[in-house]
Amino acid sequence: MSAPDVQPVVNPGDQFVPGSTPVAQSSTGTEPIAQVVAPPAEPAPVVVTPPVVATVTDPAPVDPLEAAIEAGMAPAVAPEWDPKAKEAFKHFFGAEDPLAYKAEIETKLQQAEVVKGEYDKLAPLKAQFDGLTPAFLRAFQLAMEGKNQEGIDFLRGLPDGLLLDKEAKNIPSETLIPTYLGEKMSKDEFAQMKDPETDPEVVKALKAKEKYLRDIAADMHERERAGITEATQAKSKADAEGQQVYNQGVGKAFAHASNDPVLKTLLTPEVKQAVQTGQFLNEFVSEDGRAPAEDSVSRYLWAKHGREIAKAQYNVGYRKGKNEAMLEAASGLKGAPPIAGRTTGGDPPANTEEAVKEGIFSKMGMSTV
Repeated sequence: MSAPDVQPVVNPGDQFVPGSTPVAQSSTGTEPIAQVVAPPAEPAPVVVTPPVVATVTDPAPVDPLEAAIEAGMAPAVAPEWDPKAKEAFKHFFGAEDPLAYKAEIETKLQQAEVVKGEYDKLAPLKAQFDGLTPAFLRAFQLAMEGKNQEGIDFLRGLPDGLLLDKEAKNIPSETLIPTYLGEKMSKDEFAQMKDPETDPEVVKALKAKEKYLRDIAADMHERERAGITEATQAKSKADAEGQQVYNQGVGKAFAHASNDPVLKTLLTPEVKQAVQTGQFLNEFVSEDGRAPAEDSVSRYLWAKHGREIAKAQYNVGYRKGKNEAMLEAASGLKGAPPIAGRTTGGDPPANTEEAVKEGIFSKMGMSTV
């Protein structure tokens, strides 16, 4: 006799809970015969997709001059000051226009830099010149004016007392009187005053004559000495005023160039040194200084119209690039001629390295261009 068929039976009144195991019953009774356990479901395999890392290359170095030119082409936005801010600025700095005040401060800073640089270079030399007597300084001034022979003659014609800037009281009468009065008192008379055998009345008369002539010679000496000092000081003052005007002009020129985004990249210490010393003017003359330099006119035109030239070149390059880009975008035919070295007109062949790269990057939402 065969065993009765066993089937899983679920009573209508029973509630089946998902995931539970139903009870198997026989066809003749309700007693449990066996439990049928469903095998556990196998988890779906987890597919791990490695992340795609885009290769990042270092950006190409940017030429500072090109960056400055591009920045200079941007439209300038004039700053606007709030009335209350301007009032506060005036209260603290005493200036109506903040921008004008800024320009003034920049100019003064540049002037201070110029003066400091000149002082550092010339301070030792100035100390040596200050130690010279007015006579030597005057001769040097004449030489600096191109009057070399006058300077030599000036020194040759000066007595030692003036050359060494001695006061009259420190010059003996035997030197002072003949220097300015010639033979008004002879060497014999000076010798008689010192001779103990000379009659006292004669000595007394000679000493009176010496005093009279000495007073005259001393006055002449001091006037000559003062004249040399005044001429030297006047020349030094004029030179200092001229140098101050030049330094102020150089400071303003440096400040003006520093405010230009392009020119400030070229304002090197060497350029400043050339301007301060006036050596930059040598760029416009020949080596012997007798004629304009060969490229002087070109330099002048660049100096006068360089900004216009740069702007025109920028606009030409921009239009050229824009036209090429528009032509490239509009070229939809395969095999279109290349533009500026770039392939245009259709997709690259599927078996090329460019095609593979294009497919990968397009799926990543990136572009190979």
